[in-house]
Amino acid sequence: MANEIPDELKLRIINKWLSRAKTRINSGNEGVDIKSIENYVWSKLSDDRAIEFMEKTRMFYPDIYPRVLEIFHSLLQKGFVKELDGYTVLNILRRIGLDIKPEIRIKFVKDGKEVDLREYLKNDK
Repeated sequence: MANEIPDELKLRIINKWLSRAKTRINSGNEGVDIKSIENYVWSKLSDDRAIEFMEKTRMFYPDIYPRVLEIFHSLLQKGFVKELDGYTVLNILRRIGLDIKPEIRIKFVKDGKEVDLREYLKNDK
């Protein structure tokens, strides 16, 4: 409860990030295209969960997505992370304040193969 940030403050922070991201994109001072940053970040995603979280971010938060790309790009460039797995991506997105929830997947494995629930529960004699 103590770590909860009021919604008004979250909104002001996000608006501030958006304005900074827009000025960076519009000014072009960095000399780096947003598409090249996006390609670089997506190439460093190491598993399906990371890809899933980035797709959800792009779909549900299109205004904040460029700023998220900049954050991941700076983390990769500075050497804080070498690749982005699902757990890391989810934690960073939650620290930013985005409400991204993973899809629940239950896998049933029988004799080393992934099977459906019916096959898993079937009695073999």
